[in-house]
Amino acid sequence: MEKLRRRLRSWRFCSLSAKTLTSLLVMGLLALGVVHRDSGREVREAPEPPLTTNVTPVIIEDPNDRDFEGVVDDDPELISYIRQFKLHPPATHENYNLRDPQKVDYSRYKQSAKIDKILKNMTSGFFVEVNAGDGEYKSQSLFFELQRNWTGLLAEPDVAEFAEMKTKNRRAFSINACVSLSPTCTNKNFAIQNKTYHRSARKFMRIQCFPLYSLLLALNRTTIDLLSLSVGGDELKVLRTIPWHKMQIRLLEVQVDDIPEGEEAVEDLMAKVGYTYLGRCWVDRVFVKTELLDTVHRILTY
Repeated sequence: MEKLRRRLRSWRFCSLSAKTLTSLLVMGLLALGVVHRDSGREVREAPEPPLTTNVTPVIIEDPNDRDFEGVVDDDPELISYIRQFKLHPPATHENYNLRDPQKVDYSRYKQSAKIDKILKNMTSGFFVEVNAGDGEYKSQSLFFELQRNWTGLLAEPDVAEFAEMKTKNRRAFSINACVSLSPTCTNKNFAIQNKTYHRSARKFMRIQCFPLYSLLLALNRTTIDLLSLSVGGDELKVLRTIPWHKMQIRLLEVQVDDIPEGEEAVEDLMAKVGYTYLGRCWVDRVFVKTELLDTVHRILTY
């Protein structure tokens, strides 16, 4: 700063005094935020380090998982692996542990009661609910289990939701896995959203994704009475993986509001594989095997 003062004094053409020029210069620098006053001393700001949001994600894997990525849906080793190490059997002796045990229809828009009407109060059926959540809240299958003595399969990829589901003592098989979008086994990383990990850490759990047909083969079933499918817009992809000539699904409840290809694409596919569109219930479309129409109540809208 003293060097700057000497230089200002040497400028003879300037009508202002060096002191005045110095004051003006400092005021300008203060206005620009280059310097600030601290107890009468001029202090130059140290440059702030650049902000960064690049956090290397951490992928957590179950050390007991075997690598079946790319393996086809009917591979014997894959089927045996699912059956022995991934499927959880139904609860048999424990009482249900529900938050709202007095409730009848747990589905979000009362779809279960509508489907029950279509199936003429059918008892002892078998369901598959994909993305079953905690097994109670918005459950599409719990009504049939409690009121019609059904059993089935609950598939849920989220680790925390699956752990909560296991506390409900559902009378159905369960699996902590997602349904594959191809006819082969794949993997998918799910963000961990519980209190165990801080969000900024960006931790993910690697979850195995099995074809729907593989899950049914592991259960020794090729016939089911109700498939409830809700996978956040990938429903059409899942439906395209099903070998329709090898298995039979009596009734399908498919969420269609987020499908990029449009809900009409689902209707077209189902028509090609021998299913009739019965109607829409809020965000779901309901389809029935055409040859089974005489065994269900046919409705067009509800």
